[in-house]
Amino acid sequence: MKFTAIQNLGTVHGIHSSSGLLWLNDYLFCISDNSDFLFKINPTNYTFEAIPTIENAQHWVEKKHKRDYEIIYADSEGIHLYGSGSKEKRKIKTSFADLDQLAISSECLLYDAVSSRGISEDDLNLEALCKHEDTYYIFNRGNGPSKQNRIFKAHQLPDGSFEIVSERDIQLHFNDLDFTFTDACVCHDFIVFTAAAEASDSTYLDGEIGGSLLGVLKIDSLEILYTQIVSQEHKFEGISCYKSSDTTHHFYLAEDNDRNDGELTLYGVDFEI
Repeated sequence: MKFTAIQNLGTVHGIHSSSGLLWLNDYLFCISDNSDFLFKINPTNYTFEAIPTIENAQHWVEKKHKRDYEIIYADSEGIHLYGSGSKEKRKIKTSFADLDQLAISSECLLYDAVSSRGISEDDLNLEALCKHEDTYYIFNRGNGPSKQNRIFKAHQLPDGSFEIVSERDIQLHFNDLDFTFTDACVCHDFIVFTAAAEASDSTYLDGEIGGSLLGVLKIDSLEILYTQIVSQEHKFEGISCYKSSDTTHHFYLAEDNDRNDGELTLYGVDFEI
């Protein structure tokens, strides 16, 4: 069981960074926490379509005004984007039933469910949402003052609210650094996640990048099966599985480099069982 070396697959010019990835219908969808757009990337030539989430959308939004999209998730009803919840403005869900139509944004009961389990306003920072069968897995990044790096298992009720059925804190301390969740996706009967180390105890402010790791969780118990530091310099905040076989799973990775240079580098990594 191992992850192969990270491969640089190419650069997308015009996207500043990634905070989440989704492979769907042979396209790679990307969100950026500083942007009002959903990006639909063609993986064969790295061109993209910028799909606005609001009217008068901006490609670069100041930190104090941004919605801070950190989660991208798809189901039978469409593609859904979620803010991190780290500020009131960021407790929002934006949904596309059809990419040719304007998105619908609304308040989301997901944040209330997580907050009810002891996650304070200073520690709330949702980074990933994935689903297996009838269970949702919600990842809170533990880069706040209480370091609540936590996974919630939840069921959605008919009224749209979420019922937390269990939770687990996951401590990822390696080389004198604390790594905290940045994204996750379901792949067969396990969950693969990204985590990054930063020199900051704030869900709002970025810190010096200390590297990234990839990890594998058993889907029923959330037991850690494997972890591997894959970079000392990148802050990977997006992962999505695009192809699988019996022995190997192939993933796209993308980073949030905290720069405004208009270039997004896509990476690939394989997980060999």
